[in-house]
Amino acid sequence: MNLKDYYQDTPGLIITHDYFDTKNAKTAHGIILYSEIFNVVGVVDRKFAGNRVCDVVPFIKKDIPIYSSVKEALDNVNAKVLILGVAPPGGRLPTDWLDEIKTTINAGLDVISGLHMFLSDIPEIAELADARGVKLIDLRKPPSDLDIGLQRVRKTNAKVVLCMGTDCVVGKRSATTILWKLARQKGINVGFVATGQTGLMIGCDAGAVIDRIPSDFVAGQVEKMVLDVFNKGKNPIFVEGQGALLHPSYSGVTLSLLHGADPQAVVLVHDPQRKQRMGLSVELPIPDWREERDLIEKLSRAKVIALCVWGEENKTLIKDSDIPVFDLTNQDDAENLLELLMDYLEGK
Repeated sequence: MNLKDYYQDTPGLIITHDYFDTKNAKTAHGIILYSEIFNVVGVVDRKFAGNRVCDVVPFIKKDIPIYSSVKEALDNVNAKVLILGVAPPGGRLPTDWLDEIKTTINAGLDVISGLHMFLSDIPEIAELADARGVKLIDLRKPPSDLDIGLQRVRKTNAKVVLCMGTDCVVGKRSATTILWKLARQKGINVGFVATGQTGLMIGCDAGAVIDRIPSDFVAGQVEKMVLDVFNKGKNPIFVEGQGALLHPSYSGVTLSLLHGADPQAVVLVHDPQRKQRMGLSVELPIPDWREERDLIEKLSRAKVIALCVWGEENKTLIKDSDIPVFDLTNQDDAENLLELLMDYLEGK
């Protein structure tokens, strides 16, 4: 699905009740920072009501108001859509959000969800939406035209960069988005393949939420999206990664994505301060980043070109790296990384 077919510069609300200052609100954060489809006019989060977005999450320098409820927000701003802005482990809908969704539908707003639980499968929500004539968009519903991967990307001249990571929620999508936007600013005809719900809501050239696709078809779907973007004349192509090869919960989708994208270059995103796996009820240590790098290169034709971190402090924590390390919060570092990638893809 491509949301550009339905929306463009659409005023929207994002609901994150109690999560806005956490990594589970990465969907909200990504849309506010980078979306080329939605103009966020308000956040709904009872915990932070009365504040501005920039007061709660300092790295988002946006003066957007935060409201206690959908009703309060709609009394103050004009919005056309409500976006569920959280990605909790398991992708379940918080049950106390149902009334907020009903208020939204009754006000005539569409509702967009990236959760594993489909809004359209909840009878009371689906019936109300049908009666009010509004759309329920469940981004995790898989495409219907699925196929297996056949390594067709390497039969073309497509130049593919895949942003991978050493853990989940480490900034793979943000890294992809930053590089994609920077490349376009420099006049490069670059494509963006999104593989998660936030990327779809930012505005990609092709996208699907691949963790809901049956395992046999993940590589094929990613391959299809890369080829679709290449056939539109865009090259190179930046692909958003998911999970990590050494993460016991998400390695399956990560490997299929690596096979389907079939990149020549990989950017590996890492948090050197994180010692345990994110989002698990048990403590599992994260191996040295070199183990992830070595496995990527053994399982694909790709070369891990660079290691990326967030913040100068994290950059200084990387010791004795045999590949360049870039801080993606630094504009010069981001530009240097893009130049390195372009030189590599062009064989320099």
